[in-house]
Amino acid sequence: MKIRPLSFGIILFLALAAIALPAVPRPASRPLPLQAPGPEDQAPDAKQYQAAYLLVLDEKWEQADKALDAFIQANPKSPWVVDARYWKCYILDQNGDDPEKAFKAYEEFVKLYPQSDWADEARTNMIRLGRHAGRGHGDYEAVIKSLEKSTEDEVTVAALYALRESGGEGALQTMIELYDQSKISRLRARIAEILGDFESPRAIQKLAEIAVKDPSPDVREKALDGIAEKKTPEAVRILKDIVAKGPSLENRRRALEALGQTGNASVIPFLKQTALEVPSEEIARAAVEALGNGEGAAWTDALLQAFKDSKRPEIRQSALETLIDKKEKDAVKTLAPLLKDEKEAEMRKKIVELLGDAKSDEAVAVLLDTARKDPDVEVRTAAVSALGDIGTPKAREALIEILKTKIKDGADR
Repeated sequence: MKIRPLSFGIILFLALAAIALPAVPRPASRPLPLQAPGPEDQAPDAKQYQAAYLLVLDEKWEQADKALDAFIQANPKSPWVVDARYWKCYILDQNGDDPEKAFKAYEEFVKLYPQSDWADEARTNMIRLGRHAGRGHGDYEAVIKSLEKSTEDEVTVAALYALRESGGEGALQTMIELYDQSKISRLRARIAEILGDFESPRAIQKLAEIAVKDPSPDVREKALDGIAEKKTPEAVRILKDIVAKGPSLENRRRALEALGQTGNASVIPFLKQTALEVPSEEIARAAVEALGNGEGAAWTDALLQAFKDSKRPEIRQSALETLIDKKEKDAVKTLAPLLKDEKEAEMRKKIVELLGDAKSDEAVAVLLDTARKDPDVEVRTAAVSALGDIGTPKAREALIEILKTKIKDGADR
Protein backbone atom coordinates (compact mmCIF):
# COMPACT_ATOMS: atom_id res chain seq x y z
CA MET A 1 0.00 0.00 0.00
CA LYS A 2 1.29 3.43 -0.95
CA ILE A 3 1.68 5.76 2.03
CA ARG A 4 0.52 9.29 1.30
CA PRO A 5 2.89 12.05 2.46
CA LEU A 6 1.60 14.43 5.12
CA SER A 7 0.38 17.74 3.76
CA PHE A 8 2.11 20.90 4.93
CA GLY A 9 -1.12 21.96 6.62
CA ILE A 10 -0.99 18.85 8.80
CA ILE A 11 2.72 19.37 9.49
CA LEU A 12 1.98 22.92 10.59
CA PHE A 13 -0.83 21.72 12.87
CA LEU A 14 1.44 19.13 14.47
CA ALA A 15 4.22 21.67 14.94
CA LEU A 16 1.86 24.07 16.69
CA ALA A 17 0.43 21.32 18.85
CA ALA A 18 3.89 20.15 19.89
CA ILE A 19 5.02 23.64 20.78
CA ALA A 20 1.85 24.29 22.78
CA LEU A 21 2.15 21.15 24.99
CA PRO A 22 2.67 21.99 28.69
CA ALA A 23 6.33 21.83 29.55
CA VAL A 24 7.84 20.44 32.73
CA PRO A 25 8.23 23.45 35.08
CA ARG A 26 11.76 24.74 35.33
CA PRO A 27 13.33 27.82 36.91
CA ALA A 28 13.47 30.97 34.82
CA SER A 29 16.70 31.31 32.93
CA ARG A 30 18.64 34.38 33.91
CA PRO A 31 18.10 36.96 31.16
CA LEU A 32 20.81 39.48 30.56
CA PRO A 33 19.71 43.09 31.07
CA LEU A 34 18.51 44.80 27.92
CA GLN A 35 20.44 47.82 29.10
CA ALA A 36 22.61 48.57 32.10
CA PRO A 37 24.48 51.64 33.28
CA GLY A 38 27.89 51.82 31.65
CA PRO A 39 31.08 52.88 33.42
CA GLU A 40 30.61 56.38 32.02
CA ASP A 41 27.19 56.71 33.73
CA GLN A 42 28.20 58.06 37.14
CA ALA A 43 24.78 59.35 38.25
CA PRO A 44 24.11 58.31 41.87
CA ASP A 45 20.96 56.34 40.97
CA ALA A 46 22.78 54.44 38.20
CA LYS A 47 25.62 53.52 40.53
CA GLN A 48 23.21 52.31 43.23
CA TYR A 49 21.24 50.24 40.71
CA GLN A 50 24.46 48.75 39.29
CA ALA A 51 25.53 47.62 42.77
CA ALA A 52 22.16 45.91 43.36
CA TYR A 53 22.20 44.32 39.91
CA LEU A 54 25.65 42.82 40.52
CA LEU A 55 24.22 41.08 43.58
CA VAL A 56 21.54 39.54 41.33
CA LEU A 57 24.24 38.28 38.97
CA ASP A 58 26.08 36.76 41.95
CA GLU A 59 22.81 35.04 43.00
CA LYS A 60 22.93 36.65 46.44
CA TRP A 61 19.16 36.76 46.52
CA GLU A 62 18.50 38.12 50.01
CA GLN A 63 21.11 40.87 49.74
CA ALA A 64 19.99 41.73 46.20
CA ASP A 65 16.34 42.02 47.29
CA LYS A 66 17.21 44.42 50.09
CA ALA A 67 19.49 46.46 47.82
CA LEU A 68 16.76 46.74 45.18
CA ASP A 69 14.21 47.85 47.81
CA ALA A 70 16.63 50.52 49.02
CA PHE A 71 17.25 51.68 45.46
CA ILE A 72 13.53 51.96 44.61
CA GLN A 73 12.78 53.82 47.85
CA ALA A 74 15.67 56.27 47.32
CA ASN A 75 15.10 56.81 43.57
CA PRO A 76 11.36 56.48 42.78
CA LYS A 77 11.72 58.45 39.51
CA SER A 78 14.91 56.81 38.23
CA PRO A 79 14.78 55.24 34.73
CA TRP A 80 16.18 52.07 36.34
CA VAL A 81 13.18 51.52 38.65
CA VAL A 82 11.35 49.31 36.11
CA ASP A 83 14.42 47.07 35.78
CA ALA A 84 14.74 46.90 39.57
CA ARG A 85 11.08 45.88 39.95
CA TYR A 86 11.54 43.11 37.37
CA TRP A 87 14.55 41.75 39.26
CA LYS A 88 12.51 41.61 42.48
CA CYS A 89 9.99 39.35 40.71
CA TYR A 90 12.86 37.29 39.34
CA ILE A 91 14.36 36.82 42.82
CA LEU A 92 11.01 35.49 44.14
CA ASP A 93 10.94 33.09 41.18
CA GLN A 94 14.50 31.90 41.75
CA ASN A 95 14.00 31.28 45.46
CA GLY A 96 11.31 28.73 44.51
CA ASP A 97 9.70 28.87 47.96
CA ASP A 98 6.36 30.29 46.80
CA PRO A 99 5.59 29.92 43.06
CA GLU A 100 2.15 31.50 43.54
CA LYS A 101 3.72 34.60 45.09
CA ALA A 102 6.21 34.81 42.19
CA PHE A 103 3.34 34.42 39.70
CA LYS A 104 1.40 37.26 41.35
CA ALA A 105 4.52 39.45 41.38
CA TYR A 106 5.05 38.96 37.64
CA GLU A 107 1.34 39.58 37.04
CA GLU A 108 1.46 42.88 38.91
CA PHE A 109 4.64 43.88 37.03
CA VAL A 110 2.96 43.29 33.65
CA LYS A 111 -0.07 45.34 34.73
CA LEU A 112 2.12 48.25 35.82
CA TYR A 113 4.59 48.13 32.90
CA PRO A 114 2.90 46.39 29.94
CA GLN A 115 5.16 48.10 27.37
CA SER A 116 8.48 47.70 29.20
CA ASP A 117 11.44 45.80 27.80
CA TRP A 118 10.86 43.14 30.47
CA ALA A 119 7.12 42.58 29.96
CA ASP A 120 7.50 39.67 27.51
CA GLU A 121 10.01 37.96 29.80
CA ALA A 122 7.59 38.35 32.73
CA ARG A 123 4.68 36.90 30.69
CA THR A 124 6.78 33.90 29.65
CA ASN A 125 7.67 33.20 33.28
CA MET A 126 4.02 33.53 34.28
CA ILE A 127 3.03 30.87 31.74
CA ARG A 128 5.73 28.53 33.07
CA LEU A 129 4.77 29.07 36.72
CA GLY A 130 1.05 29.04 36.00
CA ARG A 131 1.08 25.72 34.14
CA HIS A 132 2.57 24.13 37.24
CA ALA A 133 0.47 25.88 39.90
CA GLY A 134 -2.67 26.43 37.84
CA ARG A 135 -3.92 22.90 37.25
CA GLY A 136 -7.40 22.83 38.75
CA HIS A 137 -7.17 26.50 39.74
CA GLY A 138 -9.62 28.49 37.61
CA ASP A 139 -8.02 31.91 38.17
CA TYR A 140 -4.57 30.75 37.08
CA GLU A 141 -5.89 28.84 34.09
CA ALA A 142 -7.76 31.93 32.84
CA VAL A 143 -4.64 34.09 33.06
CA ILE A 144 -2.49 31.45 31.31
CA LYS A 145 -5.02 31.04 28.50
CA SER A 146 -5.06 34.79 27.96
CA LEU A 147 -1.26 34.98 27.86
CA GLU A 148 -0.96 32.01 25.50
CA LYS A 149 -3.50 33.57 23.15
CA SER A 150 -1.49 36.80 23.04
CA THR A 151 1.66 34.90 22.02
CA GLU A 152 -0.07 32.52 19.62
CA ASP A 153 1.16 34.38 16.55
CA GLU A 154 4.79 33.98 17.70
CA VAL A 155 4.30 30.23 18.01
CA THR A 156 2.83 30.18 14.52
CA VAL A 157 5.82 32.14 13.20
CA ALA A 158 8.19 29.61 14.77
CA ALA A 159 6.42 26.88 12.80
CA LEU A 160 6.52 29.02 9.65
CA TYR A 161 10.29 29.40 9.89
CA ALA A 162 10.58 25.63 10.21
CA LEU A 163 8.41 25.22 7.12
CA ARG A 164 10.51 27.73 5.20
CA GLU A 165 13.59 25.62 5.85
CA SER A 166 11.80 22.63 4.33
CA GLY A 167 11.25 24.65 1.12
CA GLY A 168 9.02 23.70 -1.79
CA GLU A 169 5.68 24.85 -3.16
CA GLY A 170 3.80 23.15 -0.31
CA ALA A 171 5.46 25.38 2.28
CA LEU A 172 4.86 28.44 0.11
CA GLN A 173 1.18 27.56 -0.37
CA THR A 174 0.73 27.14 3.40
CA MET A 175 2.23 30.56 4.06
CA ILE A 176 0.10 32.25 1.43
CA GLU A 177 -3.02 30.66 2.90
CA LEU A 178 -2.05 31.72 6.44
CA TYR A 179 -1.44 35.27 5.25
CA ASP A 180 -4.86 35.37 3.59
CA GLN A 181 -6.56 34.11 6.76
CA SER A 182 -4.67 36.19 9.33
CA LYS A 183 -6.20 39.29 10.91
CA ILE A 184 -3.06 40.01 12.97
CA SER A 185 -0.89 42.60 11.24
CA ARG A 186 2.27 41.57 13.11
CA LEU A 187 1.86 37.99 11.90
CA ARG A 188 1.20 39.12 8.32
CA ALA A 189 4.37 41.23 8.47
CA ARG A 190 6.42 38.20 9.51
CA ILE A 191 4.89 36.10 6.74
CA ALA A 192 5.73 38.83 4.20
CA GLU A 193 9.30 38.81 5.52
CA ILE A 194 9.54 35.03 5.10
CA LEU A 195 8.01 35.14 1.61
CA GLY A 196 10.97 37.28 0.57
CA ASP A 197 13.23 34.25 1.15
CA PHE A 198 11.45 32.10 -1.45
CA GLU A 199 12.92 31.95 -4.96
CA SER A 200 9.59 31.54 -6.65
CA PRO A 201 7.52 33.66 -9.07
CA ARG A 202 4.48 32.96 -6.88
CA ALA A 203 6.24 34.46 -3.86
CA ILE A 204 7.12 37.69 -5.62
CA GLN A 205 3.61 37.94 -7.09
CA LYS A 206 2.14 37.59 -3.60
CA LEU A 207 4.56 40.19 -2.25
CA ALA A 208 3.49 42.57 -5.04
CA GLU A 209 -0.13 42.10 -3.99
CA ILE A 210 0.68 42.61 -0.30
CA ALA A 211 2.74 45.74 -1.06
CA VAL A 212 -0.28 47.61 -2.40
CA LYS A 213 -3.31 45.96 -0.77
CA ASP A 214 -2.45 45.17 2.84
CA PRO A 215 -4.11 47.69 5.20
CA SER A 216 -1.04 47.90 7.45
CA PRO A 217 1.87 50.22 6.45
CA ASP A 218 4.31 47.94 8.32
CA VAL A 219 3.20 44.89 6.35
CA ARG A 220 3.40 46.76 3.04
CA GLU A 221 6.92 47.90 3.94
CA LYS A 222 8.02 44.32 4.65
CA ALA A 223 6.64 43.25 1.28
CA LEU A 224 8.49 46.04 -0.53
CA ASP A 225 11.72 45.08 1.24
CA GLY A 226 11.23 41.47 0.16
CA ILE A 227 10.74 42.53 -3.47
CA ALA A 228 13.81 44.79 -3.38
CA GLU A 229 16.01 41.96 -2.09
CA LYS A 230 15.28 39.97 -5.27
CA LYS A 231 17.21 42.48 -7.43
CA THR A 232 15.72 40.84 -10.53
CA PRO A 233 14.20 42.52 -13.63
CA GLU A 234 10.77 41.32 -12.46
CA ALA A 235 11.31 42.91 -9.03
CA VAL A 236 12.37 46.18 -10.67
CA ARG A 237 9.29 46.13 -12.93
CA ILE A 238 6.95 45.59 -9.97
CA LEU A 239 8.52 48.43 -7.97
CA LYS A 240 8.32 50.81 -10.93
CA ASP A 241 4.63 49.97 -11.32
CA ILE A 242 4.03 50.78 -7.65
CA VAL A 243 5.86 54.12 -8.02
CA ALA A 244 3.59 54.97 -10.96
CA LYS A 245 0.28 53.57 -9.68
CA GLY A 246 0.66 52.97 -5.95
CA PRO A 247 -2.43 53.52 -3.80
CA SER A 248 -0.84 56.20 -1.61
CA LEU A 249 1.99 58.71 -1.56
CA GLU A 250 3.75 56.76 1.19
CA ASN A 251 3.43 53.52 -0.77
CA ARG A 252 5.04 55.12 -3.82
CA ARG A 253 7.76 56.72 -1.72
CA ARG A 254 8.68 53.37 -0.12
CA ALA A 255 8.74 51.72 -3.55
CA LEU A 256 11.30 54.32 -4.68
CA GLU A 257 13.41 53.61 -1.62
CA ALA A 258 13.22 49.90 -2.41
CA LEU A 259 14.35 50.58 -6.01
CA GLY A 260 17.45 52.27 -4.68
CA GLN A 261 18.09 49.32 -2.39
CA THR A 262 18.17 46.91 -5.33
CA GLY A 263 21.53 48.39 -6.38
CA ASN A 264 20.50 47.64 -9.96
CA ALA A 265 22.02 50.32 -12.22
CA SER A 266 19.18 49.89 -14.71
CA VAL A 267 16.92 51.88 -12.36
CA ILE A 268 19.09 55.03 -12.48
CA PRO A 269 17.39 56.66 -15.53
CA PHE A 270 13.94 55.99 -14.01
CA LEU A 271 14.94 57.50 -10.65
CA LYS A 272 16.54 60.55 -12.29
CA GLN A 273 13.48 61.11 -14.49
CA THR A 274 11.21 60.83 -11.45
CA ALA A 275 13.32 63.35 -9.55
CA LEU A 276 13.19 65.86 -12.41
CA GLU A 277 9.69 65.42 -13.82
CA VAL A 278 7.20 64.17 -11.19
CA PRO A 279 5.18 67.11 -9.80
CA SER A 280 5.00 65.75 -6.24
CA GLU A 281 7.84 67.20 -4.17
CA GLU A 282 7.76 64.25 -1.77
CA ILE A 283 8.07 61.70 -4.58
CA ALA A 284 10.83 63.70 -6.30
CA ARG A 285 12.77 63.90 -3.02
CA ALA A 286 12.33 60.16 -2.50
CA ALA A 287 13.77 59.53 -5.97
CA VAL A 288 16.80 61.69 -5.12
CA GLU A 289 17.32 59.83 -1.85
CA ALA A 290 17.01 56.50 -3.68
CA LEU A 291 19.84 57.59 -5.99
CA GLY A 292 21.90 58.09 -2.84
CA ASN A 293 21.49 54.41 -1.94
CA GLY A 294 23.39 53.13 -4.97
CA GLU A 295 27.14 52.61 -5.09
CA GLY A 296 29.37 53.71 -7.95
CA ALA A 297 30.08 56.62 -10.27
CA ALA A 298 26.85 56.23 -12.29
CA TRP A 299 24.71 56.85 -9.19
CA THR A 300 26.79 59.88 -8.15
CA ASP A 301 26.67 61.33 -11.67
CA ALA A 302 22.88 61.00 -11.66
CA LEU A 303 22.70 62.95 -8.39
CA LEU A 304 24.92 65.69 -9.83
CA GLN A 305 22.68 65.82 -12.89
CA ALA A 306 19.59 66.13 -10.72
CA PHE A 307 21.22 69.01 -8.84
CA LYS A 308 22.20 70.84 -12.01
CA ASP A 309 19.06 70.21 -14.08
CA SER A 310 16.22 70.53 -11.58
CA LYS A 311 14.24 73.77 -11.67
CA ARG A 312 13.01 73.32 -8.09
CA PRO A 313 15.22 74.67 -5.26
CA GLU A 314 13.97 72.08 -2.76
CA ILE A 315 14.94 69.19 -5.07
CA ARG A 316 18.32 70.75 -5.83
CA GLN A 317 18.98 71.12 -2.11
CA SER A 318 17.93 67.52 -1.49
CA ALA A 319 20.30 66.34 -4.24
CA LEU A 320 23.09 68.42 -2.74
CA GLU A 321 22.59 67.04 0.76
CA THR A 322 22.35 63.48 -0.55
CA LEU A 323 25.60 63.95 -2.46
CA ILE A 324 27.37 65.06 0.70
CA ASP A 325 25.94 62.19 2.74
CA LYS A 326 27.12 59.83 0.01
CA LYS A 327 30.61 61.30 -0.40
CA GLU A 328 31.26 62.65 3.08
CA LYS A 329 35.02 62.13 2.88
CA ASP A 330 35.19 63.95 -0.46
CA ALA A 331 32.75 66.71 0.49
CA VAL A 332 35.08 69.57 -0.36
CA LYS A 333 36.09 68.09 -3.72
CA THR A 334 32.42 67.60 -4.56
CA LEU A 335 31.21 71.02 -3.40
CA ALA A 336 33.97 73.35 -4.58
CA PRO A 337 33.25 72.98 -8.34
CA LEU A 338 29.51 73.31 -7.70
CA LEU A 339 30.07 76.55 -5.79
CA LYS A 340 32.15 77.99 -8.63
CA ASP A 341 29.50 77.21 -11.28
CA GLU A 342 26.35 77.98 -9.27
CA LYS A 343 24.39 81.04 -10.41
CA GLU A 344 21.75 81.22 -7.67
CA ALA A 345 22.88 83.04 -4.54
CA GLU A 346 20.66 81.05 -2.18
CA MET A 347 22.16 77.78 -3.41
CA ARG A 348 25.72 79.17 -3.16
CA LYS A 349 24.93 80.08 0.43
CA LYS A 350 23.79 76.50 1.10
CA ILE A 351 26.97 75.08 -0.46
CA VAL A 352 29.08 77.41 1.69
CA GLU A 353 27.26 76.22 4.83
CA LEU A 354 27.93 72.59 3.88
CA LEU A 355 31.62 73.41 3.36
CA GLY A 356 31.67 74.77 6.90
CA ASP A 357 30.01 71.60 8.18
CA ALA A 358 32.83 69.58 6.57
CA LYS A 359 35.25 71.16 9.12
CA SER A 360 38.20 70.54 6.83
CA ASP A 361 41.20 72.73 6.07
CA GLU A 362 40.69 71.77 2.44
CA ALA A 363 37.67 74.10 2.41
CA VAL A 364 39.53 77.15 3.75
CA ALA A 365 40.91 78.41 0.44
CA VAL A 366 37.59 78.26 -1.41
CA LEU A 367 35.75 79.87 1.52
CA LEU A 368 38.32 82.66 1.75
CA ASP A 369 37.95 83.32 -1.97
CA THR A 370 34.14 83.34 -1.61
CA ALA A 371 34.26 85.71 1.38
CA ARG A 372 36.33 88.14 -0.69
CA LYS A 373 34.75 87.91 -4.13
CA ASP A 374 31.17 86.62 -4.12
CA PRO A 375 28.80 89.31 -5.43
CA ASP A 376 26.14 88.55 -2.82
CA VAL A 377 26.68 89.93 0.69
CA GLU A 378 24.75 87.05 2.35
CA VAL A 379 26.97 84.49 0.64
CA ARG A 380 30.10 86.39 1.73
CA THR A 381 28.80 86.54 5.31
CA ALA A 382 28.01 82.83 5.22
CA ALA A 383 31.56 82.09 4.04
CA VAL A 384 32.98 84.00 7.02
CA SER A 385 30.69 82.07 9.39
CA ALA A 386 31.75 78.78 7.75
CA LEU A 387 35.41 79.60 8.40
CA GLY A 388 34.47 80.18 12.03
CA ASP A 389 32.72 76.79 12.09
CA ILE A 390 35.88 75.07 10.82
CA GLY A 391 37.81 76.69 13.65
CA THR A 392 41.29 75.35 12.81
CA PRO A 393 44.45 77.54 12.92
CA LYS A 394 44.36 77.76 9.12
CA ALA A 395 40.73 78.93 9.22
CA ARG A 396 41.57 81.52 11.88
CA GLU A 397 44.41 82.83 9.73
CA ALA A 398 41.94 83.25 6.87
CA LEU A 399 39.58 85.20 9.13
CA ILE A 400 42.44 87.47 10.26
CA GLU A 401 43.35 88.04 6.63
CA ILE A 402 39.74 89.05 5.86
CA LEU A 403 39.74 91.47 8.80
CA LYS A 404 43.04 93.02 7.74
CA THR A 405 41.70 93.53 4.22
CA LYS A 406 38.54 95.16 5.56
CA ILE A 407 40.56 97.48 7.84
CA LYS A 408 42.90 98.43 4.99
CA ASP A 409 39.96 99.07 2.63
CA GLY A 410 38.39 101.28 5.29
CA ALA A 411 41.59 103.25 5.80
CA ASP A 412 41.96 103.82 2.05
CA ARG A 413 38.54 105.46 1.77
